[in-house]
Parts: sequence; C-alpha cells; structure tokens
Amino acid sequence: MSPENEHNAPQWTSWVEKFEGFVVAALAFLLVLVVAIILGVVGYLFVCKLAALGRFENVTELQQAALRAFSGILLVLLGLELLDTVKVYFREHNVRVEVILLVGLIAMGRHVLEIDLHYIEPLILFGFSGLLLALSLSYFLVKRAR
Repeated sequence: MSPENEHNAPQWTSWVEKFEGFVVAALAFLLVLVVAIILGVVGYLFVCKLAALGRFENVTELQQAALRAFSGILLVLLGLELLDTVKVYFREHNVRVEVILLVGLIAMGRHVLEIDLHYIEPLILFGFSGLLLALSLSYFLVKRAR
C-alpha cells in the first residue's frame, strides 16, 4: 500500500493483511510437514525395496518397483513446487502461473506412471494426452512470454 493511500485505508485492512500472512505461513508450515513426511516414507520404502532388489523374479516386477519409486520422487517434487508457490505468494502477493502449470505437469506425470495400460479405457488415455498437451503448451507459452 502506498503512503498516500495509507491514510484513506480502513482500519481493518491491516488486520486482514496480518491474518492473511498468518494463513500463508500456516499453509507453508503444513506443506513443509507433509513434504518431510512424504520424503521420509519414500526414503524408507526405497531402502526396503533396495534390500529386496535381488528377489525380483522378472523385469516386470522390477519395472513396477521402479515406477513406484519415481512416483514417490515426483510426489516430493510436487510438494516442493507447491511450497514455492506459497513462498512467492507470501513475498509478492501474486501467484506465478508457470509454477501452477509445472505443478499440474508433475501431477499428470505421476498419474501417467501409475497407468495400467492393460485395463485403462482408451478415452481416458485421450483425456490424459489432451491435458498433458494443453499443460505443456501453456507452460511453453508462459515461459516464452517472459
């Protein structure tokens, strides 16, 4: 708020801004907590699966374990990107569209890794591909505009 408008602002606006700061800080704390928990679980599962690495009977089992590991890593990355969005909002009071699009791309990437191609409907695959194309094109255009 500029100094000349400060005298014209209602008294309650400073209280609202403080409350907004508290809410954003609480959300950031919760996101840090969630990311830390997910990282701990992913690390634990990774160590457990690493110990069982020699017990895979075929490549399909190994592939499934690797895809689950990648999915867990992307989940941690998703949390970090959301935390970055909250930090930027807290600092600048605006939401960066490119970060939101990146979060969408990471989330879709996780879903693609979890698709069982033997049982999924073709229309769902077309929906996923259309959404990925739209997110990718939007991200490209936003990055290019900057």
